[in-house]
Amino acid sequence: MHKQYDAKIQTSKTKPLWVVLALVCSCSHAVAALQGTTKWIPEDAYVVASLRLGNILEKSDYANTTEWKPILKWAKKILPEIAPILEDPNATGLNLKVPARLFLRGGHAKDDTLAFGALFLAKDKKKVASSLASIAKKANLRMRKDKGFVAYVATGKSIGLAIKGSVIAFVGVAPSPGNPIDPSDRVEEVAKSLL
Repeated sequence: MHKQYDAKIQTSKTKPLWVVLALVCSCSHAVAALQGTTKWIPEDAYVVASLRLGNILEKSDYANTTEWKPILKWAKKILPEIAPILEDPNATGLNLKVPARLFLRGGHAKDDTLAFGALFLAKDKKKVASSLASIAKKANLRMRKDKGFVAYVATGKSIGLAIKGSVIAFVGVAPSPGNPIDPSDRVEEVAKSLL
């Protein structure tokens, strides 16, 4: 008779343990998902901002505003490949539920490039690659590939896009008069250091 009660007591003690274990595991996955692009922010960044683009776009209802309607109409005529992205940001393949991270770093020494960046996570890598290729083609950017890293830059310009794995970086560098290195090479260098 005692064995029967002992078994019930042991079962009742182990159930809460399993529940707690399940909650801890699910919380750790949730925290990892929330971190998103945090680990790619440079350690020396002195300005960092997180934007939940999905929430901003949803709450702003931008596609129905008087400011955006003419832009969308113009984009459909002039940039038909990009218009779907403007109408539905989910068409980019970006994970809009994970915060985008914006940062500013560098500029502390003469050879330390002042750079800004925005980091995004891809939800659908193929869509992102297609979107970036389309934007690069329209903007006349050249593509550079290196071991899974792809950068889209324009000679003489100090901004560009890069992707590696599921992380996308929009990178810009401050003009550096007297620096013999092309700004697009510095953009690529900064993007590689991030990704």
